[in-house]
Amino acid sequence: MKRLIILIIFISSQLVVAQNEFIEVKEFLSKIENSDSLLIKLNRHKFKNGSFDFSYSEFSRKIDFGYLQHRISVGKDFYPDFKLNFFSKDGVIKFGWISKYDGGEEKLSESENFKENQIDFRNYLNQHNAFYGSNLSLNEFTNQIITEYVVAFGCGYSGNYLSKENYQTQEYIDQKDIKSLKKLLTSFSPELQTLGAIGLIQLKSNDGNKIIRHLKNRNSVLFSCRGCSLSHDETFIQRIGLYE
Repeated sequence: MKRLIILIIFISSQLVVAQNEFIEVKEFLSKIENSDSLLIKLNRHKFKNGSFDFSYSEFSRKIDFGYLQHRISVGKDFYPDFKLNFFSKDGVIKFGWISKYDGGEEKLSESENFKENQIDFRNYLNQHNAFYGSNLSLNEFTNQIITEYVVAFGCGYSGNYLSKENYQTQEYIDQKDIKSLKKLLTSFSPELQTLGAIGLIQLKSNDGNKIIRHLKNRNSVLFSCRGCSLSHDETFIQRIGLYE
């Protein structure tokens, strides 16, 4: 019983430390205005629980309406502790989120704004819905920014791996479900847009041609898989070229 009590106290104390660190990092990030300086300041700063072993940019990619989308991993030891997702325009951070990362489960858990600008956030969403003819809600938009989707057909050592989104896309293709593929194409996430474009191209559908041309001109970097490797080294044009 004594050992159990000690274990409970230890686990509770670790949870408190982790939560305090989350709050401290969030408050630190909230004071940074320039997108180019965020990573530099993060690497130099000494937090109460010590510096992080690593912080690196996963991508800074062009999206719509003059914005860039950024994702940064921050952590100690092997797995990231936090993921940062934020938008910038003209070098200024407009809005962003910090999310806890569960290394064991390899997924995000708690997410909170570290930079909040409701006017710019809603303006971007309204522009997106008007441009693409979509009807994304605030929650859907936020989830698509934070979630790490992957374009992965025939990935992994066996060549048979499909992510959840890729599996669903393949079902849409098999069912010739143009409507669902068009909905993917009008998503915010460049990965989901790519999956929608792939499906429409494979079905030789002309629906969405105007959007696909726009996405080619934008040519965002993607989180994708080729062979056994997951990376952000591929662009929209490179992936779509495999199906045209």
